[in-house]
Amino acid sequence: MTGKFISVDTEFNNTQERFVNPVCAVIRDHETNEIRKYWYDQMEDFKKDFINYIENGYYILTFMSAAEYRFFLSIGMTREYLKKAKVYDIYPMWRMILYGIDSYNWGDYVTVEDGKKVMLKTHAPKKGERRDGEYYQDSDGNYYRHEDLHTRKYNPSLVHACIKLLDVDMVTEHKDKMRDIILFGNIEENKDDIMDYCADDTQYLYPLFEKCFSIIYTYSESYRRKDVLEYGKWMLDVATIECNGIPIDVEKVKNFASNFYNLSVDIPTRCNEVYKFFEWDKKKSKFVQKYHLFEEFVSNSGIKWPKTEKGQYKYDKKTLEPLRDSFREIRVLQATIDARKDIGYFKPKNIQKMLSNIGSDNRWRGSLMPYGSVTSRNQPKPSDGYVFGMSRWVRNLVNGCVIGGDYSAQEIYIQGFLSGDEHMLTAYKTGDPYTWFACKANIIPPDIKRIKGLFHDSNGVVNTDLQMRYSQTRALSKSMLLGMGYGMGVDSLGLRLTAANIDALTDDDREKLFNGDKEIQKRVRVYGREAPHHATKEQRAQFYLEMYQKVFNKYHRWKQTTYERYLRNSQILLTDGWRRIGSNGNKTSIVNFPVQGEAAVILRKAVHLCLDRGLRISTTLHDALYVETTEQTKDADMQILHECMVEAGGGDIRVDVHEQIIDWVNLKSNWSDEKGYEEFKRFGKYFLDENIS
Repeated sequence: MTGKFISVDTEFNNTQERFVNPVCAVIRDHETNEIRKYWYDQMEDFKKDFINYIENGYYILTFMSAAEYRFFLSIGMTREYLKKAKVYDIYPMWRMILYGIDSYNWGDYVTVEDGKKVMLKTHAPKKGERRDGEYYQDSDGNYYRHEDLHTRKYNPSLVHACIKLLDVDMVTEHKDKMRDIILFGNIEENKDDIMDYCADDTQYLYPLFEKCFSIIYTYSESYRRKDVLEYGKWMLDVATIECNGIPIDVEKVKNFASNFYNLSVDIPTRCNEVYKFFEWDKKKSKFVQKYHLFEEFVSNSGIKWPKTEKGQYKYDKKTLEPLRDSFREIRVLQATIDARKDIGYFKPKNIQKMLSNIGSDNRWRGSLMPYGSVTSRNQPKPSDGYVFGMSRWVRNLVNGCVIGGDYSAQEIYIQGFLSGDEHMLTAYKTGDPYTWFACKANIIPPDIKRIKGLFHDSNGVVNTDLQMRYSQTRALSKSMLLGMGYGMGVDSLGLRLTAANIDALTDDDREKLFNGDKEIQKRVRVYGREAPHHATKEQRAQFYLEMYQKVFNKYHRWKQTTYERYLRNSQILLTDGWRRIGSNGNKTSIVNFPVQGEAAVILRKAVHLCLDRGLRISTTLHDALYVETTEQTKDADMQILHECMVEAGGGDIRVDVHEQIIDWVNLKSNWSDEKGYEEFKRFGKYFLDENIS
């Protein structure tokens, strides 16, 4: 590699505060082989030397540079100046490799357990290999523990990158011990060990960079070092957002946690009021989801439901989530499953993890986990207390004056733009592509218009009957349009359409259906591949799928071309240099990658523009940005947010900007919207008081 390189590693604690407490820093100069170590009282010397390297055009090697950037910001360096630094972050490169290349994702590695050096192997024990407790010993006397090939992946840590790519025998137990001392221990008594620990990591960064670059280049000859620089730019923005933090109402967090038992009873009780999916277990003193109740529900509905290999009906999130917009009972069941998972983060034994990430200024500052998905999106963990990753009604724990910006129907816009499909772009420009497609599919009459969220008849009249009749139909059309856009098959589409027909039944007919009425079952059924001869075209999911492919024929062809190109070239590139390499992933995943990936690119651009214009971004979430503001600057900040998001996405993209409004008296919130309104109305009281009886 040409150019001058340094490797940098830093250690710090108090990560929950806006500015962390520096402990030490190390610079390894790969041109002179000099190692410079700095203790926390030498930060001015570090800053002077580090700036000198930046000014002299050195490339800076790091692993997960968001942490280093937080360190730099905490010692008085500014985001504006740090934008000059040429940072090569190896962490996103390693993640890219893990996402795409199986041979690097699976395999053996070394760790230390119970004082023994243990090899974790993916092959089964051989005949004659002696067992020692939970470990085995091979013929050479080496300990190992077997893990199945399909259940153990490498994680994206520096340790595992070094083990897998450099064949370095790293002792993870020692690293964990040193990190605990830095965070919670007496750093003065362990100064020399901490400095050596910090310096140790820097020796691996240059060979790791070369190795990762070489692997990616093998699959993608267009890969350039300028692509790697983009990762560093995003990490600086991520660090800035993490410093800002998410404002949290800590008192309400504690109230909510104190009501854990009450919530664990009330949440499934509310579900059973719609349909009984849970039973009370006297021995465990809690509600338990019972398969036989779900089986009864599916059997009585007459739906051809997907099954597991063992022949049971599936009720995992992947199966239920697409149906929640078109099936009342499934909507409540999925919301209940999500809520039960969310309140688990507030258990007495778990709540401290969330509170430990909240600073003295009542702002949450856990990791935003940049490049946490194959499409390059952030993936912060709800288990760390990230409330935006929880159910919508739980997000009302966010405090203060917060505004949000969300791209409207962004997937449709990107699909049309990438494929050049004029019909898809026309649907988007109407302002409501879902109603547009529903009219094309003749499930909403073509003379019905939806303006500002309300349906109007051919005479422009708005009435309650229209809203009741077509709101659910539009939700179904949205589900169809997005699902088919991402490759949903005919059987899945048939299931969705059947569910929507059931949801449109009167209460009397629904009761008859779930009591096994065969005539109603026949009336609502939409068939997949196994459609009988007597089924009308409207009862065949294939009819709607073919209509979609005919209306959006350019996009349909583009998907196939994208997949075939990936099979030939083993890569798909995004416009900012992120890419998918290797042969990993199914067809649906491959053709979805450029759409979801470009959405992430647009959001990164929007964040950069917003930060440049002085907005205090608190977090990102999928295609949305959230900004902390004040009553005095709110209107101006909403205008800036809108301008930046439109500029990032292109002039035709639509952006909805709104303020968080919570009515704690009547338990209403515009952040809960239709997917969380009923839950907040029912469970919002648990935010307000401790131990509600």
